[in-house]
Amino acid sequence: MKNTKYKYLLVAALYFLGGGNWAHAQDATTKAAAKAGGFSFQELLFIIVFLVIIAAFLTVWKVVSSMLKSQQMQIMKEQGTPVTEDMQDVGGFSHFWKKLTDAVPVEREEDVMLDHDYDGIRELDNKLPPWWVALFYITIAWAVIYIGYYHVLKLGPLQAEEFEIKMKEAEDQVSAHLATLGAQVDENTAEKKTDEASLSEGKKLFELKCAACHRADGGGLVGPNLTDKYWLHGGDVKSIFKTIKYGVPSTAMAPWANQLAPDEMENVASYVLSLQGTNPPDPKAPEGKEE
Repeated sequence: MKNTKYKYLLVAALYFLGGGNWAHAQDATTKAAAKAGGFSFQELLFIIVFLVIIAAFLTVWKVVSSMLKSQQMQIMKEQGTPVTEDMQDVGGFSHFWKKLTDAVPVEREEDVMLDHDYDGIRELDNKLPPWWVALFYITIAWAVIYIGYYHVLKLGPLQAEEFEIKMKEAEDQVSAHLATLGAQVDENTAEKKTDEASLSEGKKLFELKCAACHRADGGGLVGPNLTDKYWLHGGDVKSIFKTIKYGVPSTAMAPWANQLAPDEMENVASYVLSLQGTNPPDPKAPEGKEE
């Protein structure tokens, strides 16, 4: 049970890696990176950094614990109190930790003690911990892999390229969102379009679907004149949209809801409003109320 704290840390690390990092596996940026063993390059980098942080945390924890225990053992020796086996921290993990740190036991500190003495503080000539040396060489190897991956083989996008990829993906998402908004337009949300693209599409649809009854110039035939100020069913964009969508019962005005998309009907309604005051030749007589 004395190593329970390390077991808890290991469980927490596995949970964090499994629940936190993998949940973002479908992120737009990682899709652009090459996959290796089921993980993207960025995910592998994150895992390595996370494990290094955990190792550093455990190292600091163990060093502080060892210092406190050494001080306690020293006090016990000075007082003549026997040091128990439990105090010496003999166990599987302790043995592994000693191999990992290659630390000189307290009782053999004289072997590595230097002549430096400052205010009663002596310096020990301990070796660099093997884990630190291994980590140093790992960072060198990682740098070589990183340079080869990104700069030599060019398998992954550099920062500028990754920025462009993310911007393109953002533009695609905006376009998709705007497309869904177009499908949500109705007689309550329709707005008058004034841009050239919308009016141009509205004109094409009007000439294709509406000119047979209203003339291509909007002067009116079977249907009313759309260029004057008189309207039978309302002359604002929402009223025109509603007339196009549902039609007018008992008249030649058929409903277009099943043939035109909502944004197309909005464009047609906007184009109809743009015909106001164009004064086509030989228009049909005004009908309805002036607006």
